[in-house]
Amino acid sequence: MTDNIAYIDNQVELDKLTNELEGVSKIAIDLEFDKNHYTYGFNICLIQLFDGKKCYLIDPLTTKNLSKLFQIFEDPSVELITFAFGEDFRLLHHLGCSPTNITDLSTVRSLLNRGQSSLTNVLIEELEIHSAKDFQRSNWCLRPLSEEQKLYAAEDVTFLFQLRDKLMNELTELDRLSWLEDEKELLASSAREVPSDFNSTYYKEQKIMSLPQWERFKTLVEFREKHSERLNKPTYKVIDRELLADFAMKNDLSSWTNQKRIHPALKKEAIVREAQLLLDATNKMIEENGTTNDQPARMPLSQIEKVAHSKRKLQIHQLSEEVLIPIKNVITEQYGEQLSTFMLSKRMMEKLITGEMKLPNYRINIIREAAKTLGFSDERLSFLL
Repeated sequence: MTDNIAYIDNQVELDKLTNELEGVSKIAIDLEFDKNHYTYGFNICLIQLFDGKKCYLIDPLTTKNLSKLFQIFEDPSVELITFAFGEDFRLLHHLGCSPTNITDLSTVRSLLNRGQSSLTNVLIEELEIHSAKDFQRSNWCLRPLSEEQKLYAAEDVTFLFQLRDKLMNELTELDRLSWLEDEKELLASSAREVPSDFNSTYYKEQKIMSLPQWERFKTLVEFREKHSERLNKPTYKVIDRELLADFAMKNDLSSWTNQKRIHPALKKEAIVREAQLLLDATNKMIEENGTTNDQPARMPLSQIEKVAHSKRKLQIHQLSEEVLIPIKNVITEQYGEQLSTFMLSKRMMEKLITGEMKLPNYRINIIREAAKTLGFSDERLSFLL
């Protein structure tokens, strides 16, 4: 196995590989990354490729120019064979790459009414292949990578061609290839989803804070982001979130240097002074704006908003109970429980009713068929169509 793995850690070898890959019809791909666990931000640590013959482990920490590789990923004539690729897909977009023609074998399994599972378990179930020990939670940012890590990373892609052949044959036999094409389009459109904003990320804090406390909290969060990036450490390892909220609410940093949940680098006199100056400037702004402590950070809902909110909750409940759940039950009887859950989970139902999500064509057709079985008219499905 190890003889069939090439570790690419320089630009010359990477450029040579991308030239060799030109004209291929399909590539198995996976990424190892760190998302605010060992380092600051969303960072790519390793790219694994398999062309059907050889596995390539590409080190993005030493091969800085990935543009030619990304061009291959973006080529619609190249099928990218993946497994549970959602987070990897978002990372590639974060890096400026818009991959196309992604065959996510986890999705294919769902379309075959198989349950969600790890690749390790799927390889055992589908191909009776026992892969290497799980190193998914290891620190992929550190160098050098161990031989065990390399083997684990390679096996994430080496068996995907075999797995694809088996699952796609089954999907073809069931005449569901068009379903997969619709799912590919849905994945592509998900890249345009709007990320969470500051208020939703810190909803818990905003809900309990006064407006002055909230303004101080935002200042301290921005301070934490700046120094987390400087230290290249995840924010929770730099300053504890609850501690930030406590400082903002008390408007007092006097205990800063005594706190265990603050990184030692931020206890230096100059850094503590910076935090205090930022807090002082925020307090001055609060005073100049005439903001008082009795003003809530999150304004309570007006009576009209409360009524609208209640109506929305009632609508979600009624349409779920009276329309979508009965339809889901029919789909379960016809296609199986795993597929019906994949198509209509509880969270999806809420998004569909509120208009936050649109379904691919094949799902709409299946839902319409199930609705017809129940005697529902298209009018009852108007919120979906």
